[in-house]
Amino acid sequence: MFEQVYRHTRKIIAAIYAVMAALLIWAGTLPDGYMIHVRKIIEVQPYPVWPVLLELLILAVLYMMFAWALSSNLWERVWKLLVCLTIDIIVSLLIVITMMHAPTYHAFFLFSVFLLTLFVLLALLLLSVLGLNNKLASKR
Repeated sequence: MFEQVYRHTRKIIAAIYAVMAALLIWAGTLPDGYMIHVRKIIEVQPYPVWPVLLELLILAVLYMMFAWALSSNLWERVWKLLVCLTIDIIVSLLIVITMMHAPTYHAFFLFSVFLLTLFVLLALLLLSVLGLNNKLASKR
């Protein structure tokens, strides 16, 4: 039923990652509100290369895990999506813990991980409903 969608899932996930990575790189150019308003450091701040690259790498691993979870048969997909969901929730909680005086790119990183968690949760719910529907239809 959804074979055509499954063929293009890696491309769709890669496109979503590219958009999120571009937003994260762009957010690195925005001024740090904490440095300006609280610490009163007005001069130009350097671009945060290493933190942005680290967040891009973490985001790439999370999106690759999502693509890995969707590239198997129906029941294997469910447990792989459960693994992805737990890892996404753990990463989201770790990001939320560090959000106190975080710069703008860190907030965009949190947004992209929340978006991925939402995608994983929706895929998990959809595949669970489809699997249950197939089981009930085969018993009739």
